[in-house]
Amino acid sequence: MKAASAKSNNSSIQSTNTNDLTCIVAKGTTIEGTFKSTQNARIDGKLIGTILCDQKLIIGVSGEIEGDIITNAALIKGTVNGTLKIKSNLTLDTTAKVNGTIETSSIEILEGADFKGTCSFSK
Repeated sequence: MKAASAKSNNSSIQSTNTNDLTCIVAKGTTIEGTFKSTQNARIDGKLIGTILCDQKLIIGVSGEIEGDIITNAALIKGTVNGTLKIKSNLTLDTTAKVNGTIETSSIEILEGADFKGTCSFSK
C-alpha cells in the first residue's frame, strides 16, 4: 500500500499537529501488509505487517503495530510488538508499550513507557 503524498515543511518529531502529517491511519482502521510512506505518517489504528516511512512516524495512543518498523524518526505513544529500525531519533512516550528489538542512533524513554526487549545503537 502506498500512502498519499504531499509536502510537509515541519521537522519536529514531537509535533502531533495533523497539519504536519501527510498520512493518517485512523482509530478503528486495520491494515494488513506493507505500509509505505515517503512523507510523515501517523498510525492511530492497527497495522499487521511492515511500516516503511522515509520521514517521521507517530504511533498514536490507540495505535497498535504487530510487525516491523523502518523509519527515519519515530514517536511511539501506542503499542508496538516487533522490530524497530530508526535511523535518527526514537522517543517512547509515557503511554508507549514496546515489546521487541530496537536499533537506533538516539533514544528517549519517558517515565511511564513500558519497554521489554533489546536495544542497540548505531551511528
